[in-house]
Amino acid sequence: VEMRLVEIPIDDETGLPLAYDVKELQAFFDPKPGVQLLRIFQILSTSWPLVGSLVLDKLTGRSGPDMQRERAAQFNGIVTTLGPFFIKLGQALSIRPDLLSPRAMVELQKLCDKVPSYSSEIAFATLERELSEKYGRPTTKDEIFSEITPEPVAAASLGQVYRATLLDPPGVEVAVKVQRPAVLETVSLDLYLVRKAASFLTFLQEVGVRDSRRTDFVALLDEFASRIYEELDYVKECENGLQVEKDMAGLERVAVPKNFPQYCSRKVHVAEWINGEKLSQSQAGDIRELVNVGVVAYLTQLLDKGLFHADPHPGNMLRTPDGRLAILDFGLMTKITDDQRYGMVEAIAHLVHRDYSEIGADFKNLDFIPEDVDVKPIVPALSRVFDAALAGGGAKGINFNELAADLAQITFEYPFRIPPYFALIIRAIGVLEGIALVGDPDFAIVDEAYPYLSKQLLTDPSDRLRATFRYMVYGREGVFDADRLIDLLRALEAFRVSERLPSQGAPSAAATPPAPAPTAMAASETEPRVVGLVQDAERTETLLRRKQMAERRVGDRPTSWALTTAGASGDGATREALAFLLSEDGAF
Repeated sequence: VEMRLVEIPIDDETGLPLAYDVKELQAFFDPKPGVQLLRIFQILSTSWPLVGSLVLDKLTGRSGPDMQRERAAQFNGIVTTLGPFFIKLGQALSIRPDLLSPRAMVELQKLCDKVPSYSSEIAFATLERELSEKYGRPTTKDEIFSEITPEPVAAASLGQVYRATLLDPPGVEVAVKVQRPAVLETVSLDLYLVRKAASFLTFLQEVGVRDSRRTDFVALLDEFASRIYEELDYVKECENGLQVEKDMAGLERVAVPKNFPQYCSRKVHVAEWINGEKLSQSQAGDIRELVNVGVVAYLTQLLDKGLFHADPHPGNMLRTPDGRLAILDFGLMTKITDDQRYGMVEAIAHLVHRDYSEIGADFKNLDFIPEDVDVKPIVPALSRVFDAALAGGGAKGINFNELAADLAQITFEYPFRIPPYFALIIRAIGVLEGIALVGDPDFAIVDEAYPYLSKQLLTDPSDRLRATFRYMVYGREGVFDADRLIDLLRALEAFRVSERLPSQGAPSAAATPPAPAPTAMAASETEPRVVGLVQDAERTETLLRRKQMAERRVGDRPTSWALTTAGASGDGATREALAFLLSEDGAF
């Protein structure tokens, strides 16, 4: 398959926006009707054979699985031919169950970002031009690399990758990604044309052809456009990589390639080469173990750091020779706000208590439901979906992909939508779960995530998460639930144990002292309280049972009992933790 890109004279390229800006796009392309018509002709001439085949199938009554697969392959070939914008758009739509049918999503998920490479002569010319502009003097690749492969080792829609060795620092192997020529021009033009089509669809909604509250096509496209422009900026990818490397520094078993900003530009990205095999092709035991590592890594990004790697396809996750999980490619990221992070944890807490009216409010806060929509009519539908999901063993037994699919069905009945940031989260979690199921058919990602969630609830010092923790333990009615507290503590202990276990073949903790995890708990007094409780979960359970019996006998204030009993044990951390839990601040 050969991509059909649009060459625009280099003198005009300087007018193209380098960040997504609708007015600048319009100012650039409005005076160029010839370029627009050329691209429209390319799109129509490329897609017409499929349109004709579909019409013929309809007239002749041809159908069946074989025919559907043939048409799907034909469609994917057309999308690939039309270039990076349509490839990326297809991939983005493949994770939007609120917009497409399940069958259409499955076919779009087969879209591969691998395309034939382009001329290395052109790539090296681009590389040297970018280096020369960066340093302000003519610079050749031989001044930067002692070796570089003559042909690319991988090619994708936006660029292709070469393996090279740096001169400075000497001997360091790196992956050098060089952007395709004419990609910015073609993506910008396609976006300009498709946005016009989206505006027309929005107009149709306004006259009542579709429910105007359900899908804002222009807003969805604008969100997608901002992300693809970020992917086109390799300096931004380098910055993302540096931040992720910093965020993951406390996770011994996660490897993030070192980025070299001194060699990066908008069209060139240089990062450490990491050897390894695709995680999806590893042995079953390694897959299960490293997916658990991945779950912690992605939850750390999602619920702690706020910068989320939104493109974890199987090719971006490797098992290194020393048994670590390597995460690659930080072009597609999404930022998670504090309000979204806390809102997701609050929604999980309400789900555990089956407090569906509050989940409706959570979903409005998380942008699943528009502000002007009454939540009450949607709550019964949410109740049915979550009751079915919880039937298989509570919150920890939820199948995430099935839950996402069931929620998507609500979007066709109510003004309920999947916000763009959450669609990326669904994609990332779905990929992790899909890889894990190869090695363990019984894998449930929510179950694996529970220990980390417990850690966040028990150690994060934020007021909202402390309030959520109190809600988890006391519920809406304010009734203390010792079993739930013990469940959280045991999950936290499981998380701590998993952190301490070295991987087979990986450096042991004795050989390499672990760096402290860079989380909020490091600066919080909550951590020693919790560790004191977790050191002996069984003893804590006994104390709590005795506390309930003592209250029934003498009606003593809970805080006093906790301080007295814990004090007798000589465990200061436990005393402080129980004092907090059973005080007014602890919501008792």
